[in-house]
Amino acid sequence: MNSEDSLKPSSQEQNTNFSAEGNVTVESGSNLDLSNTVITNITYQTSTRVDVNIKLTRKSPYKGLEPFKDSDASVFFGREKKIEEQSYFLLKNHWLLVSGASGSGKSSFVWAGLIPALDEYFSSQSNSTSSDVEFISLRFKPEKNPFESFYFCLQGSEFRNLKTDDINAAFNWEQGRSDGEVNKDTLLNVVETLKSPQSCWCLFIDQFEQIFTNSDPEYQIPFIQGLQRLYNGITANSESVHRHSFKVIMTIRTEFLSNLGVNPYSEFGTRLQSKHLLPLPTDMSKGGLREVIENPAHMHGVTFEKKTGKNIDLVQTIIDDVYAQKGSLPLLQYTLHKLWQESHVSKDNRELKEETYNKLGGVQGALKKRVDAIYKRFKEAKQEDVFRQVLLKLADLRYVNLDDPRVFRRRAYKDEFVEREKAQLVLDTLKDENLILADTDTEVSKDSGARDIY
Repeated sequence: MNSEDSLKPSSQEQNTNFSAEGNVTVESGSNLDLSNTVITNITYQTSTRVDVNIKLTRKSPYKGLEPFKDSDASVFFGREKKIEEQSYFLLKNHWLLVSGASGSGKSSFVWAGLIPALDEYFSSQSNSTSSDVEFISLRFKPEKNPFESFYFCLQGSEFRNLKTDDINAAFNWEQGRSDGEVNKDTLLNVVETLKSPQSCWCLFIDQFEQIFTNSDPEYQIPFIQGLQRLYNGITANSESVHRHSFKVIMTIRTEFLSNLGVNPYSEFGTRLQSKHLLPLPTDMSKGGLREVIENPAHMHGVTFEKKTGKNIDLVQTIIDDVYAQKGSLPLLQYTLHKLWQESHVSKDNRELKEETYNKLGGVQGALKKRVDAIYKRFKEAKQEDVFRQVLLKLADLRYVNLDDPRVFRRRAYKDEFVEREKAQLVLDTLKDENLILADTDTEVSKDSGARDIY
């Protein structure tokens, strides 16, 4: 399964095909049951060459440093076999813990790979039978209060039919948000109260390590115990009406797996790691890398320079630069995005050239070169101290053990920065360059309003 051949596409056009043996029938008032469904074929077919008749799309198909989302499924390549395997696993099981190093693409694998595959499967079942199975994905990060993060997730666009009062009641919160008490029964109560037996929920808890790095201690243990109650109360309970229609996917950095093995939730952590763990490789095969590099451009009507006589093969050059380089996938996406921008794609220029790639500094140099240029700009304006302060706030030095210090990404609130206006200029610059991401805190106070997170 891990060979290059196993990752090669089987056709020229991208498509996702699902077929199954056994019917999924849901009548009014009945429960969704997938226990007798057998998946016989989940295939991913990807483009391997440019069709000159493809309409040119000038917008870059590459994500830079942003994670892939479900809306990016059509340009997410290189993990087809893993998606196929784990889609099948999740149709027969209810829990998946995806681990990997920083930069291995865990979030993108789930958000742009697994979830769209499952959604497509349930949609195909609804279309081929008289059932009306609604697949609902719920994604959130634990942040400071994981219960509150889940609460706001439920108020998202997927749940316009749910009233705030019903959500508050399910959480047992009189005023909403974290005004009420939370305990190990909260999550189970919310699912059993709000989820329809005719729907399939896929709960995606991204960057689960935030439970140990960001979440307030008062919520850490109750939330993990709440997940354990969910596991025992629904996924492992043959009497639960939701047993066959509730999935949980969690992503976690490998170095935090040991945190799940401590009391008072060591039994749950051990069970997850023994039965539901998927270690996602940091490296990708050369065949997978070729798909990641070539296929998005081809879908937009653009190709990479290749001249045999001049010994130019840009795709192979990029593959050679990143193959077996751990954590290089985000750098690869960033470089491809910059390559596209600097190439000024047009109807008269549909080729990404090696000269432009070299000017960027290649995969290893493109990001450093750009950050250095931005730093030089702030240094000339005598604001290098503010620039340095911002970068330090966005990093965290932690010891995996006494002899292994590592730098991790850190989410910072805007009000943490000294010299707020100058720091905001640095943050806006980095955000405009797609070097950092900005979000809005769910903790909105009446006095201060929303707080930006970077």
